[in-house]
Amino acid sequence: MLSPDKIDVFARGLYHVAAIDGVDPKETELIQSFLKEAGQPELAKTLPRSSFHVSELAALETTFLKRTFLKACLVLIRGDGKITQAEKMLVMQLALNLGLEDEFDALDQEAAKESFK
Repeated sequence: MLSPDKIDVFARGLYHVAAIDGVDPKETELIQSFLKEAGQPELAKTLPRSSFHVSELAALETTFLKRTFLKACLVLIRGDGKITQAEKMLVMQLALNLGLEDEFDALDQEAAKESFK
């Protein structure tokens, strides 16, 4: 189970990615679903007023968490049916900051197979 601080960073990071081109209802749905599963559904209400800086990703200490976050970002940007250049560039920057630039394409392919339920 994720600690509250990791859940917070994960959710704010996802919201930051969603907001780069305007938050779509499907993106909101994915983030709310994550927060519900993580046991922190009330956090969704604070996300529109929250800030996020890429340095906060240091809280995701394991490679597993880093990969999971990046893949979630890649699934998220597909949620509205289009991937903008701004979204792609931001997620690529996150991959670089997480040290996952060499895994970006593989994670992107995995994310492409996921769908919103």
